[in-house]
Amino acid sequence: MNTIGSLFDECIDPEIVDAKFTAIWTIKTIWGAIKEKLRGE
Repeated sequence: MNTIGSLFDECIDPEIVDAKFTAIWTIKTIWGAIKEKLRGE
């Protein structure tokens, strides 16, 4: 999770919000970035 945290500044701190929600948010963000990249190719 530290690696992901260093790549995504917008990631919500688990101390503020439930850790599961933070993980889901990160996964959705990564998939969104992949989809945008594939759409551009």
